[in-house]
Amino acid sequence: MLIPVSLRSIRAAIGKAQSAIKQKFEEDKAKFAEASFNQLHDGAVHNGLTPSAEQIQTMRDMVARDVDHATEQHESTDLLKHLETMAEMADYFETHDEDADAVVISAEEFRVLKAHLNGDED
Repeated sequence: MLIPVSLRSIRAAIGKAQSAIKQKFEEDKAKFAEASFNQLHDGAVHNGLTPSAEQIQTMRDMVARDVDHATEQHESTDLLKHLETMAEMADYFETHDEDADAVVISAEEFRVLKAHLNGDED
C-alpha cells in the first residue's frame, strides 16, 4: 500500500525520526558500555584483583574502543542512511516539480515514520 504525505510532514517526520534514532543509538551505546565495563571489572574482582584508578581507566578505555567497534553495525546505521536518502528524494522532487506538495511513501516507510507523522504540525 502507498499513501500520500505532504512534503512538510515528511520533512518533519524524517527529522524527528533521525533525532529519535540517534538518541536510541546513544542510549544503547551507553548501556552496552556500562554492562561491558561491569563484566570486565567484576571479572577482575572475582579473580582476586583490586583494580587501581589507573587500571579502571584502562578498562574504561578498552571498553570504549570495543563499544565503538561493536556499534558500527548498530541497526540505526542503515536506517539513518535510508532516512537521509528519503530527505534527498523529497528535496529532488520539490526542486524538479514546482507544483509538488506531497510525496507517496510505502508501508515500510510509513512503519518507520508513523510515530513522527503529525500532519502539517511542527
